[in-house]
Parts: sequence; structure tokens; C-alpha cells
Amino acid sequence: EPGLSGSRLVWEELHWWQNATGAVPGPFDCWLAHRGLRTLPVRVRRASANAQAVAEALAQAPGVTAVRYPGLASDPGHALAAAQMADGFGAVVSFELATPELARAVAEGTHVFRLAVSLGAVESLIEYPRTMTHSALRDTPEAAPAGLVRLAVGLEDPADLIADLAGAIGRAVAAGR
Repeated sequence: EPGLSGSRLVWEELHWWQNATGAVPGPFDCWLAHRGLRTLPVRVRRASANAQAVAEALAQAPGVTAVRYPGLASDPGHALAAAQMADGFGAVVSFELATPELARAVAEGTHVFRLAVSLGAVESLIEYPRTMTHSALRDTPEAAPAGLVRLAVGLEDPADLIADLAGAIGRAVAAGR
């Protein structure tokens, strides 16, 4: 527009985008994101490989009634995922136990997995969707299955992750939850 300096135009444009899309990150946040992007491929590959190992172990675990992970040949979406995902199948694994009590006890009974809701962290997280992320959907057709547990697998040693889950499942089953 006539009469506006170049910096004023830039400010107005940035202000419009901030208002339309939300907060604009500060310089330190941008630096952290830039720094993290340099190791992102390595972290994603490791988390995906760990998730594959965890899913395979859960598929054989006593007490687990179903495992959902596109890297398993038994998963209904495996063929499509294999065609689309050339470098792994991601870091999110879900599995079901026979009862909500078992699922909750397992989610609360791990030591390496932290009970928290998030995706894509370097540490492994576990949640019970029925009362956490999907609690508002409990009485709807979209509700999470009552025995579902969701994992966001991180970068720890996969043997430690598998042992942690096996221990939590074993303790929950032994306690008769």
C-alpha cells in the first residue's frame, strides 16, 4: 500500500498469519526445532524399529488378546502400510487385554514406560485411552475398546521395553485384575 514502509508491510503480513494460525514461535524455539531436525531421521528409525520389536513381543505375550501395529503381517492394514511406508511403520503400538481392569493395571504398572499422553517423544509413553485421550467418547461408537492400551515407543533399549511390558502384564494377571 502507498505510504507504508517495507517493514510495516512485513509486520502486517506476520500479524495476519499469527492471528490466523496461532502463536509464532520465538527464536529459541526455532533454534531447538532446527537442532532437533538434524537427528530426526535417526530417531524415527530407532523408534520404529523398537516399536516393531515391542509389537512382535506383544503378539506372543500371554494375556494380550490383540495387537495393532501396521508392521505386523497380521495387522489388517499391513499390506497398505507396506506399500506406503518404505522406512518402517512408526512408533505407535496399541494392544488389548481381556478387561479394562487389566488394561488400566498394565498402563499404571510399567517402570520404563511413563504414564502420559503424547506422541513422538524420545522416551516411551503408555496410556489407557478409555480414561485418558478418548474419555469424552466413552459412550459413543468411536469409543476406545475397554481393554485397549496405547504405546508411543521411544529410543530406549527394546529389551528393556519388552521386559517392562511383560512384567506389568504378568503382575496385573497375577493380581487378578
